[in-house]
Amino acid sequence: MKKGSVTFLLGISAFLCAFLFPEQFLKGVKNGLMLSANTVVPSLFVFMCASSIIGNGSMPRPLKKAAGIFMKAFSLPAEALPTIFLGLFAGYPTGAKMTEELMKSGRISENQKQRMLRFCISPGMGFSINAVGIMMLNSKKSGIIILISVCISSLLIGLFSAIGERTENNSLSETRTKSPDEALVDGVSSGTVSMLIICGFVALFSGMGEIINLIPIDGKAKILLHSFLEVTGGCEKAASTMPLPMISGICAFGGICVHMQIFSITETKKLKFLLFRFIHAALSTLICFVILNYFPVEADAVSIQTERFVMNSFSLPASLSLMFLASLIILDLGQNRTIQSA
Repeated sequence: MKKGSVTFLLGISAFLCAFLFPEQFLKGVKNGLMLSANTVVPSLFVFMCASSIIGNGSMPRPLKKAAGIFMKAFSLPAEALPTIFLGLFAGYPTGAKMTEELMKSGRISENQKQRMLRFCISPGMGFSINAVGIMMLNSKKSGIIILISVCISSLLIGLFSAIGERTENNSLSETRTKSPDEALVDGVSSGTVSMLIICGFVALFSGMGEIINLIPIDGKAKILLHSFLEVTGGCEKAASTMPLPMISGICAFGGICVHMQIFSITETKKLKFLLFRFIHAALSTLICFVILNYFPVEADAVSIQTERFVMNSFSLPASLSLMFLASLIILDLGQNRTIQSA
């Protein structure tokens, strides 16, 4: 089937979901927007802006020299170290965005970018510890174990991907690092656009997630389908019925919603990307199982505190208004630059 036909069918499917199940779809979209305003934007916005700012700068020479020794194990230049670090601890799309910025600025090659996208995609500290561990499982220790499992599996994939690769020396002589004020404006503008796209995906997939509840299938199969589609709702449902290693695997996989966010930020071979997401999930599940043999979690730590998921709807209009205002500012900046260049 041609790509155009697949795109057409996807659009028709989305329309039918909203037309045939309007109440469920609207409920899911509303929950997705509230989730974006109360959780996604506060936890990711600063990292998305910082990723663009870092990509427009250059690493200090002493730090670059020290980082270069460590990065030889990954066959990557020293400038990739902040991307790997934030990719592990800042949240799913941050690593992808920083990787794209590194490639655009000439610090890494296309091949290095594709390798980094295999292992610089992780849930981060905020999601693993706060959202899943404390809020969903009522156990900070569980969240820490999930984070450690996901990070170890990511690094293993990175080391494995470096086998047979050589470190390419990418010179900055042909690229221009921007001034601090230019980098700040571009960073905030780029971060805001990225957040608008991410929030749109969260709202859409949350609406589809509500429709999944109508499918007459086994409870665990339904949870896995939720998790495959959208990670936050999947983890919330898995927290009360599935063991911690499975939840760790769900966090590592990330869900199609996260994958679509990454595809909107950077180009990659989608089938290979999906394969490594499954590999990441399998490794995280196994590593979490091993960790639990040495550091078991109390049985009562997996109870869900559903009242902690109640979101304050009064902050939603303000957050959406700020995002809309920021988008207008970005458009205005773009028009001003066009006029000045003319």
